[in-house]
Amino acid sequence: EGINNAADRMDVLRRTLNAFDVPRMSTGVELLSRDQFATGVPIGLPGQVITHVIRLRNTGDAGITDTFSLALNNAPGSQGWPAWLSSSQVTLAPCQSSLLTVTVTIPLTATWNTVDVVALTAYSTNSPTVSNKISLTTKTPAGMLVVDDDRFFNVEQDYLDALAANGNVADLYDTGNNTGHSTTPPLDTLRMYPQVVWFTAYDWYSPISLAEEGTLCQYLDGGGRLFFTSQAALDYTMLSSFNQNYLGVASIDFNDVTSNVVGAPGNAIGDGFQGGSLLPFPYNWNLSSAIQPISGTLVILRGDSGQPFGLARECSTCTYPWRTVFMPFAFEALTNTVQADLMNRVTGWLTWLGDSSLSPENSAVSAGGLLTYVLRLHMDRAAATAIGSLTTSVNISVPLDANLTVVSSTLDGSTVHNAGYWHGSMRFGDVMTFTFVAAVAPALNDGTSLTATLLAALDEPGLHFSRDSVIHVNAPVLSSLLTVQPERVQWGNALTFTLRVTNSSAVSAPAVSITDVLPIGLSTVPPVLISGSSPGAYTEGNRILWSGTLASGQAATLTYLISMSMFSSDLPRAFYNAALIDNGDGDITQAATWVAPYTPVYYLPVVAR
Repeated sequence: EGINNAADRMDVLRRTLNAFDVPRMSTGVELLSRDQFATGVPIGLPGQVITHVIRLRNTGDAGITDTFSLALNNAPGSQGWPAWLSSSQVTLAPCQSSLLTVTVTIPLTATWNTVDVVALTAYSTNSPTVSNKISLTTKTPAGMLVVDDDRFFNVEQDYLDALAANGNVADLYDTGNNTGHSTTPPLDTLRMYPQVVWFTAYDWYSPISLAEEGTLCQYLDGGGRLFFTSQAALDYTMLSSFNQNYLGVASIDFNDVTSNVVGAPGNAIGDGFQGGSLLPFPYNWNLSSAIQPISGTLVILRGDSGQPFGLARECSTCTYPWRTVFMPFAFEALTNTVQADLMNRVTGWLTWLGDSSLSPENSAVSAGGLLTYVLRLHMDRAAATAIGSLTTSVNISVPLDANLTVVSSTLDGSTVHNAGYWHGSMRFGDVMTFTFVAAVAPALNDGTSLTATLLAALDEPGLHFSRDSVIHVNAPVLSSLLTVQPERVQWGNALTFTLRVTNSSAVSAPAVSITDVLPIGLSTVPPVLISGSSPGAYTEGNRILWSGTLASGQAATLTYLISMSMFSSDLPRAFYNAALIDNGDGDITQAATWVAPYTPVYYLPVVAR
């Protein structure tokens, strides 16, 4: 009765009655693999044994008892991995079924993301022309695992496509929230992967549990790398140990929702990221939240209010160094182009080469001049993974844009617009340095961007990323310093911030702008701008702003009085304040400082005598 109209209902009923008239099968066989109902292709490490469970059923319900012969053969895509079948013959009465197993041993020599396929065929003895075949796939892990933890909407393809746009292949683990049979990836599964991308999308019902957070803590303690994006998880787990110690969240402002994100300078993820919009928003509710960082955490993205909407954190001194990136908004709501750009930045920073850099020795350049670049490859002190050894193969190249011409290079195989390549093995903890000189094309307009790009790959896990180094012709170079007095402050007292921005280049900066968005817990105190501040400074709510011209060698100094809230458990224990400085040619830098008020800690009970 739920079918749309009478004609369709009659058609369904007709088809059903006709099906009853079809002669019953006297001979038939069905093969069904349990893999089809699991979270995907069974994945294991070299040396492990993978067991496939198959149900064999006699579908000849109008026939007699049949004996089925079973054969196991290599199929297209086979690597020839050793495989065994639990039984070569099975006898079944009509409609009866039996379980079989096929075990596959992954060789110790197997490499990353390798697939093996075997074919299981069942033949009827009663009717030799009747048979059925099923393919069984076994593989080793890719370099990344995408954990599909969404609900109500399926958005996993956004993440897989964003990774593929940069040449990365990932395995997919579906937690099954949309099927009603939710499962959590086991710790052993997570530990097979150098990187994990975990998203919850529109799951406002149960985005992540404390048990799942505990599993992720253990994964990271083993040297894992995690990109976690969720617009609702903080509302459930608040300031849990995972959110604070591993994601770097010091406080949450649930009233601050964003529709746009933009890069925060000062780190490899945010530098130069032009940002993107979440509009038109694909869901009924935008549950994003502004956050403040714990000391030592990088702010990588900011939202409409100027407050942080993305954090990156690491423990480089841990026995097994780990890294995390957290975005408390719907990453999948960004456009595909922005997703790919941001994913490239995130996964690049999370790789073992995340601390590598490409930059010119001098940030001031003129048309027709020379630029000397320094390329520093840094393989961080990561733990040896289950596949591979203490070394990994690295492959890099450095293409340049058309306005840069290679003059000399310590890399191999340089061409006119490519500084060259290098391919070799690096041990964890190794640092390698290369240099090259590039000539800038003559007669370029001031402000023309010059881009050199590092293309990097970790061959064995198949992780790829790129990183741009952008410099502008005849652009002003601004240096900055932000200080705070007193250095040791009590809660509820006032602070004095002094920001000094200097044009250290030989060209004038006619359109400099400064924006300091105070973090929650700090606020301006009238008259705010202290006598002696550069003319043109003003305030808008919790923002300190200035715009003007800085001639060569000239400096702008802003001194402003700030009050600190009384202690509250909702506030961070340290405040991160960053002033963004735009030189007018598209280069945005920042001057940042931490304010850590004195917070005495008392352990109860206190016993006095």
